[in-house]
Formats: sequence, C-alpha cells, structure tokens
Amino acid sequence: MKNKKYKVTIKMKFETSFPHSQTSALKAKEDVIKVYKDIISNDEKIKNLFELPPHIICRAKIYDGRED
Repeated sequence: MKNKKYKVTIKMKFETSFPHSQTSALKAKEDVIKVYKDIISNDEKIKNLFELPPHIICRAKIYDGRED
C-alpha cells in the first residue's frame, strides 16, 4: 500500500489569566498582548513550531479579587 501525504492543521488553545492594573481595559489588553508577542518572537522553540505567528486573543474584565 502506498503512503499518501496529508496536510494536518492543528488549533491549540491555552488559557491563562492574571490581574493587571491599567487605566482602561483596552490599554490592559494592549500591554498583555505586547508582552506575549515579545515572548513568542524571542523563543526559538515556539517560532520553529509554527509556520505562521500565533493569533493572540485577549479579553479584559474588571478584577475585584474574588474567584468566579
């Protein structure tokens, strides 16, 4: 039986959250996205793992210290 070539696409989702102080939710998201883009661009293992740069999805909500 002859082997066939397949193109396999993987979508991975990792989620983390932490408190971040800023004057608005938009500025807080921009700060966090900048940090993660810097981490991804400087880590050779992550850069070699993906063909395209990962798409970062970020959302912010008011944090009052209580668990959801």
